[in-house]
Amino acid sequence: LATMSRQCNGNPGHTSCRVELHFYKYIIQTMHDILHKLRQQRLHRPELWLERLIVWGGAAAAGLLIVGFARLSDWANMHFHQILAHHAWWPLLLSPCGGMLVVYLVRRFFSGAEGSGIPQTIAALQVPEPQIPRFLSLRIALAKVGLGALAVGCGFSTGREGPSVQVGACLMHALRRHVPRKLV
Repeated sequence: LATMSRQCNGNPGHTSCRVELHFYKYIIQTMHDILHKLRQQRLHRPELWLERLIVWGGAAAAGLLIVGFARLSDWANMHFHQILAHHAWWPLLLSPCGGMLVVYLVRRFFSGAEGSGIPQTIAALQVPEPQIPRFLSLRIALAKVGLGALAVGCGFSTGREGPSVQVGACLMHALRRHVPRKLV
């Protein structure tokens, strides 16, 4: 504001100077109101910071896991193409056998890991609490990462977006039990 008054010193009644001065006063008042509201929220309560740290830590862990999944998938795809370059007939055997193995493992040991991941995550939001582990669990997240990379390594073209959504939701759901109950 001091800079503003020096610039408008020659003609403080000029329209642009008055508009700019009112704008700065509005910004200062808005910042004051925001700070006042933040003070009222009692940010010093440790249980609120615990909740925030759990969410932030979970988000960082989910991001790292998803980046790991992407890199593992890229590595598997690179190896598949190396095999293809040296033995053009090999994918004719690898793809069907690998596909059968992935389907067998999903159906036998990792029920809930089938599908793209987004519909399963949406379904988990709409079912009662006891049924959520059918769609979201750490077991399912690890299966999505491992079996997804295995499928890519066998020549399947799968997107990473859907599984990444479900993997992130699985991890955040698992961390949810560490949030204090009165905050859930």
